[in-house]
Amino acid sequence: MDLKTKKIRSRLVRLGLDALLVSEEYDIRYLTGFFFSGMLMIFSRKGPLLCFVDPMNKTLAERIAKKSVIKIHIIPGDPIKKAVERIKKDKMKKVGIDNYDLSVFTLDMLIKFAPDTQFVSHTKKKLITSCIRNVRSIKSDKEIRILRKAAKETVRIWNKVKKEFRTGIREIDVAFLINGEISRRGYENSFPTIAAAGKNTAYPHAIPSVKRLNKGEHLLVDFGIKYKGYCSDLTRVYLNGKIDRQIEEFMKLVRKAQKSAIKIAKSNVTVSDLVKWAYSVFDTADVQDFVLHGLGHGVGLEVHECPILYKNAAEKLKKGMVVTFEPGLYKEGLGGIRIEDMILITSKGCEVLTK
Repeated sequence: MDLKTKKIRSRLVRLGLDALLVSEEYDIRYLTGFFFSGMLMIFSRKGPLLCFVDPMNKTLAERIAKKSVIKIHIIPGDPIKKAVERIKKDKMKKVGIDNYDLSVFTLDMLIKFAPDTQFVSHTKKKLITSCIRNVRSIKSDKEIRILRKAAKETVRIWNKVKKEFRTGIREIDVAFLINGEISRRGYENSFPTIAAAGKNTAYPHAIPSVKRLNKGEHLLVDFGIKYKGYCSDLTRVYLNGKIDRQIEEFMKLVRKAQKSAIKIAKSNVTVSDLVKWAYSVFDTADVQDFVLHGLGHGVGLEVHECPILYKNAAEKLKKGMVVTFEPGLYKEGLGGIRIEDMILITSKGCEVLTK
């Protein structure tokens, strides 16, 4: 049994579950090594992973499953009915479900066909989904190698495309250049590229428009790639000449906040303490009204995953987590600044992957 499955099973036992039904595609990819449309069943104590797939995906799923290091049984047919058959066969009393992804229709069918089984999304005030997502937050050595490569490639793309920026370039042209370079190198976008100029940088998730970059304005670009299924995430700012004094001050404060976070980040530091320490830079400068989001987030198979770095988060950073530090300041009618880097948490500190 591989380590990640063992960890999840031990949590299922502690929660008193007979099994866990997984329908979220990234959780399925994490556990099996491949995507498929259907459901996955994990027994709490023993047995292979059961993949309930549509018949048209059977052959491909079996071919990929043969290459897996863990035992996977492919079961073709209607995923809901096949899952229910197994639940009834094993007389399961309590089965965990993913309430983030499982549809109301699917849950209704499970309850209808297996009335003697209790389907639970949380127990003891803990979400069942955390069984997998907390395990996913700690990256293996292999995952770290992949994420390090993705981060380095993303920086290389930025360093190349920024040479093409000129006064008059449109936001959509910037996005086109970045997307083209990502594609040319054989990667996919991990999310739609954000490119904003001047006042449009006041919107954290600005959609590229025909707005042109003027002299004395800045350009904010946020993009990432997918490499071997794993995501990168990078935000950079390009200055087109001498910029507004307040934007310049925002940039200094954002850089200071990020450096403060990098300085104290390490395993066992509480997320809330990290965020409060970093954002104390903004409190001291009395610019906290221009803060619109948390410090960052985990990154892996998904560009946003656990842990989420916000002021009230009680969890602790752990060795092997890969997160982003992306402090930002935004003022409507003026613009905003965000700088984002990918960070690997270690036992003694952290490593900036997007150097």
